[in-house]
Amino acid sequence: MLDTTLVASWEDPSAHRGPMALVARRRVTQTGAMAHATKRITQIAVLIAALYAARRYYRNWGTTKEECQMRLPGDELVGDPVIQTTEAVSIDAPPSAIWPWLLQMGQDRGGLYSYQVLENLIGLRFRNADRVHPEWQQLAVGDVVRLAPNGWMGLRDGLTLSVDAITPERSIVLRATPPNLPEAVWSFHLEPHWDGRSRILARARVGLRHPGEVFAMELARPVIALTTRGVLLGVKRRVERQTNDPANSGLLPLARANAPVVASKADRRQQARSIRADQLSPARQTRRRR
Repeated sequence: MLDTTLVASWEDPSAHRGPMALVARRRVTQTGAMAHATKRITQIAVLIAALYAARRYYRNWGTTKEECQMRLPGDELVGDPVIQTTEAVSIDAPPSAIWPWLLQMGQDRGGLYSYQVLENLIGLRFRNADRVHPEWQQLAVGDVVRLAPNGWMGLRDGLTLSVDAITPERSIVLRATPPNLPEAVWSFHLEPHWDGRSRILARARVGLRHPGEVFAMELARPVIALTTRGVLLGVKRRVERQTNDPANSGLLPLARANAPVVASKADRRQQARSIRADQLSPARQTRRRR
């Protein structure tokens, strides 16, 4: 025979409103909150671990060990960087054919030659050029290279980098300064190789102002690497398409005739390593650098 008190508690909802029931409900609520907090902490830890593991594969795409370690113009502007990435690609053209495409980079000029659809989804309004524009071939120290338009994400002046140094057909050093961006350098370098070919290197160095920015930059690091990779591959496609165009068939031999001759054994070995680096997967590049 069932206990009448138990039967009454099933039938009468007020029986569940006593002090013990309130304590039980509080314990359930606290347990649920702790479980939710633990889940969030676990998700954040997994994200951090994934980003840390992934950066070993994308931070030096396409480069040789020597290229990662070499000192490049602009490195001195951020003396002790928290982040440094170096990416590279080989182009079947001399520096003189590549240089005009670098000069006209910018949101309000020739674009960045990368992922235009994705860039415009976040309101950057890029229009990547497919030809060299004579009106965009003037770039000097102190000029501004725009990355985002005025008013983007509430920033009155958008995002810009200033030209800190420029060496014709050799390097462009772009510098970011606070407050809209952390202290950073984004530089592009042309290395001539034998038979009129070239290596183009892009290096990013970032110095942080506050410890709390480290996590934000870890999240941004894949974006920086993918954007830089897109720029290099976009330049490569455009330059090689231009040099293979029958309408420009007379320009490439002339450019190669004026290109520096690099034919020493050391340079040929470096060229071979660069070509192999372009062909290796990111995972194999990481294993080789170890």
